[in-house]
Amino acid sequence: MRFKPGDYVCVDIIIPFLHSPWGWFINTLIRKFTKSEYSHAFIVIDDHGTILEARPSGIGYGNISQYEGMPMQGSNTILTDEQRADIISAAKKYIGTPYGFMDILYIGLHTMGFTWTWLLNKVRRLKTMICSQFCSQAGDDAGVLSWRCGRKYAQEVTPADLDILAMQQRPGLHRYQRKDLAARA
Repeated sequence: MRFKPGDYVCVDIIIPFLHSPWGWFINTLIRKFTKSEYSHAFIVIDDHGTILEARPSGIGYGNISQYEGMPMQGSNTILTDEQRADIISAAKKYIGTPYGFMDILYIGLHTMGFTWTWLLNKVRRLKTMICSQFCSQAGDDAGVLSWRCGRKYAQEVTPADLDILAMQQRPGLHRYQRKDLAARA
């Protein structure tokens, strides 16, 4: 496996299922509102492909094999073993956290230039998360502040932000090479 425990991974879900009948709808909203090539992100938990991800049913376990053959972009943050363990520990604290449907609305409006503080405050109070917020918050909790992607709050982080961060941390990789990397995953 080319991704290490503690890495976040962005994936372009070609077959938009996301574990529910609402999957296609949610996948489309995320890609459109976040202006991202990727519609999902998760954190790798172990060397066996176990992942933690935010799904419509809440944050829970999955396996990276369910995304086999789909384009992926992993984090390129240089992490110590201790930081990786801290990210995994932080991620596990969020198991069962409800999915942030309101968060998608906030992020969509925010990317279109609407920055309503009252809506951000509501999203922060709800304690719900979408996938990219989950990855960002786990990194933030573990002291990996770069995973906030320059945003003030983890609630503002999108899959596009995580993708851009990974690209910035891997000089020389161009967007057209992503499909080649996915084929090798």
